[in-house]
Amino acid sequence: MRAFWPASHRGPAPWALALITVFLGIATAGGTCDDTLMTLLTSTDPKSEFSQGIRRFNLDLTALGTALKNPLNQGPFDPLLGRLMESWLTLSNRFSFTPPEEARGDPRWIEKMQGTADRLGRIRAALKAGERQQAHDQILELSIHLGTFFESVKMSESYRIFLRVSDQFSRLEQLALHGDREGMPAAIGSITEFLRDLRPRLATETLPPFERTMESLEALANTIAGQVGSTSLDLLVQRSRDQFLTLRSHILMMEWFPSPQ
Repeated sequence: MRAFWPASHRGPAPWALALITVFLGIATAGGTCDDTLMTLLTSTDPKSEFSQGIRRFNLDLTALGTALKNPLNQGPFDPLLGRLMESWLTLSNRFSFTPPEEARGDPRWIEKMQGTADRLGRIRAALKAGERQQAHDQILELSIHLGTFFESVKMSESYRIFLRVSDQFSRLEQLALHGDREGMPAAIGSITEFLRDLRPRLATETLPPFERTMESLEALANTIAGQVGSTSLDLLVQRSRDQFLTLRSHILMMEWFPSPQ
């Protein structure tokens, strides 16, 4: 069985950074949009001003989110926030009212830029008030919001699924952090549905990580339902995310290095 992936999406030279990241198995902590995914989403023109700017902004957002999530890190967080704001100013000064070529024609572009600014304002306010958890929650919300910038960007359906699953895992982590067991099943259901959309296109070699991902989500769902165990919800969410990232790595390697006919 061979997976079908559009030839136009197979990895040319600009994908080197993504390849290195995938092979090393690096996943971003803190729940924000991971670096590999952001590289995939900007791969059409990775050297464009927007691609470089949004990746820089995502890295700085990740750094602040990771620091806030680490209980051993007591701050100060002002330097990380400062770098994040600088990254945003670079993007907003250039693209607030004019979308980049990649998203030309997006009717909601200005609204999305304003939404980012609003969320950054809430992050700053929460940090100033010493509300660390609230700041982290807003970072997760902003990470999800960043995915909307790519709604009008041309990409394969598999990449759109990667983006949607990443968004849902961010929501799932936020729900787990707040112990919101009632809201988690819907997020798990969305992730499972998106992954099932991938299933018919998977090569035989990618079936084992697919099954492990589905099993980890089932274990999480069972724990929420009180059927088994008392393992930390946050830990189970992270395990499920890690299994998904492994699956995604296998899919990408099959795409970039397809098996001989």
